[in-house]
Amino acid sequence: MKKFLKWTLGVVGALVVVAAVGAFIGWQMADSKMARKIDIKVAPVAFTSDAQANICSNRAAAWTATAPMAAGALSRRTERA
Repeated sequence: MKKFLKWTLGVVGALVVVAAVGAFIGWQMADSKMARKIDIKVAPVAFTSDAQANICSNRAAAWTATAPMAAGALSRRTERA
């Protein structure tokens, strides 16, 4: 019985040590990734207000109104059918 108890405690102790080392390594990796900074250069976008741009905009708005919504909602086209 004493030998079984020693083995069991040894295995449990080893698992605790492995878990602690894994948690420490994970914490270090997360800390280094959180400290990263990425510089992004934003390019200006030209604003157009001619007739062709308005037509394309209206088509895009009509398409998004009929597109399926998130969480599985039905689109307007399938509701009409």
